Amino acid sequence: MPKSFDNGKEILSMNKVLSYFIRSRSLLVEPENLQEYLAMSPKNWQRYAEEFKEMIATKPGMRPNAVRVDQLDRDQLEPGKTTFPAIVHFVLRPPQLSYAGNPEYQITWREYVK
Repeated sequence: MPKSFDNGKEILSMNKVLSYFIRSRSLLVEPENLQEYLAMSPKNWQRYAEEFKEMIATKPGMRPNAVRVDQLDRDQLEPGKTTFPAIVHFVLRPPQLSYAGNPEYQITWREYVK
């Protein structure tokens, strides 16, 4: 049974969320259609990639096993080697988390906030 939260929005139980992931799963790019996707015009590729924007991509067994798709890049970096499009996820980390373990940063930060 969903729980009400924040002005009547409902939070589903985790088994409902997981069953949705299982029911709606599909590959971003089918292996047999890879060449077709790589040959698309930039406009058509952008339209295709927009369909997946802000969706969750999962790969069980990997770390992290789920990321939000912010962008799909189809750049082929090595000539002669065909690769699948890369999922790009943009992350913003607060500076306090990025440099928290660096003693040099901690000294500079303390001086700055004085």
